[in-house]
Formats: sequence, structure tokens, C-alpha cells
Amino acid sequence: MKRGAINEPVGNPLGVCDPGLAEVLEALSKAFAAPPKVDPIAWLEEHRRLSPESSRELGPFHFSRAPYLIEPQRAILDTDTREVVLNWSSQCGKSELWLNALLYWSVNSPAPCLVVAPDWKSCKSLSADRIKPMARDAAIGWDYDKTREEQQLGGPGADNSAFRITLNGKMPVTLVHASSASALAMKPAKY
Repeated sequence: MKRGAINEPVGNPLGVCDPGLAEVLEALSKAFAAPPKVDPIAWLEEHRRLSPESSRELGPFHFSRAPYLIEPQRAILDTDTREVVLNWSSQCGKSELWLNALLYWSVNSPAPCLVVAPDWKSCKSLSADRIKPMARDAAIGWDYDKTREEQQLGGPGADNSAFRITLNGKMPVTLVHASSASALAMKPAKY
């Protein structure tokens, strides 16, 4: 039967005779469509909040305060970029770049993450002063208080300890020190 025959409705892109079936197929195609592309910079400005533990300016994070962070942030979040090297002085926003990346990935592309610090004290400080406050203050609808109530206490291998945090209930973040070869080799990590 040729297209546009008597039994086929005109304007039916699926070529289906039954209007009910056409609606079902259209709904299925929408359900399985790829999610809309998210601009990471706009997403971060909408959801990231600066915490009192790590910033003198509280409230929404805005790249307008440091526009030079936009290009490295895009590179860090770009799945095709394998390595980002920044030759910057201290206190110029590098920590905000990786904190932003953790927040973005935990919602948009959760996978295991490994954070490497110089020593265990630095790992504990990063966890308590940077990562946990960032997760607490993010505007993404996490029930952070409920997550804290369900935390297990423990050492470096325990979930939600100072050295292992689960962001958004989906993304495990493990903090290790750089001089521990076994800790670096034991954890499979995408990020």
C-alpha cells in the first residue's frame, strides 16, 4: 500500500493507522529521547552555593566574579578532555573548579571519583571543610540532614566517613593521600 492511502491518516509520521497506537508510540519515543543538553556553567550558577566554611562571600556561586574560571571549568567537565593543567598562583579558584565538577557530576553523570591530597590531614580537611559543606548547601533538593542521619561512622574504607562520601546517593567520592600507592591503585574511578 502506498503512503497516503485511504486507511492511513494524513500527517501521521509513524505510518500507523490506529490513532491510539500512534499516541502510545509517540509517548514512548519521548520517554526514551536523549535528555536535553545542559550548559554546565548555567547549571552550576543555578545550583552551587558558597559555604561559610570555605568562602568569605556566601550565597550563589557566579562565574562573573572570576570569569577566567569558565574556560577551565568547561574543559574539566568536557568528556573528551583527558587532562587539564593550570599554572596559577594559590587562592585563584582551582578548588572551586573541582568542587563544581563534583557537584555537577553527582547529579548529571554520577560515577566513582577519587580525590588525591598530599596527606591524611589534608584529606580530612577537604572532606569536612569543602566537600561536605558544598553538598549541604547545594540547591538541588538533596535531603542532606536525612543522609547525615543514615551515615556510617568509620575509617578510610567506611561509607560517608571523612575519607569516603556518597554524593546525591549515587556518586562515591574517595579521598586518599598521594603517598599511598595501594590506596591509589585499589579504587576504580571515572573521575
